[in-house]
Amino acid sequence: MSAWKGYIQATVYIPGKYIEDLYSMDISEETKAKIRQTKNVGKSNPCIFEIHDNDVFEDFNNVMQFKIKAK
Repeated sequence: MSAWKGYIQATVYIPGKYIEDLYSMDISEETKAKIRQTKNVGKSNPCIFEIHDNDVFEDFNNVMQFKIKAK
C-alpha cells in the first residue's frame, strides 16, 4: 500500500487457484478487466487498486475480504 497525492494505491495478491472465484464476485467489470490485464507474479495474480473514491474502495474491500476467507 502506498499513499499518493489524491489517492491510495493498494495491491492484493490472489493465488492463481482462487482467481476464477474472484471473477465470479460482485465487483465491477472494470476492476475485473484490470485484474485480467495485470501480469502474474509467480503463481499469484496482483489486484492493483487506485483508491480515489468509495466505488473503488468497495471493490478493494470485497477483494480483501475474499483474500482473508480464502486462506
